[in-house]
Amino acid sequence: MPRACPALRDARVAWAQTVRARTQRLAANATSEGGATYDELRDAYRRQPLGEDPLRRDAADRACWRDASRVATAARTLQDRVADLRSLLR
Repeated sequence: MPRACPALRDARVAWAQTVRARTQRLAANATSEGGATYDELRDAYRRQPLGEDPLRRDAADRACWRDASRVATAARTLQDRVADLRSLLR
């Protein structure tokens, strides 16, 4: 993971924290007194288990990965070397 692109890692940390908090809240309401609350929470969490759309959050870091990842850097380096080789062979 490029250090310049922390959004993917940060999103996963936030999602883990969200899931942990939601699990604790569900567990606290998994009683005969909290049954209705448990059902409401479960239904709400089911719609977005991570609290947001993961594709949207990941898309925010796509440009950074395209520019800063090792794969992107290696691809640019290879393209430059192929261009150098072609110019030498002319």
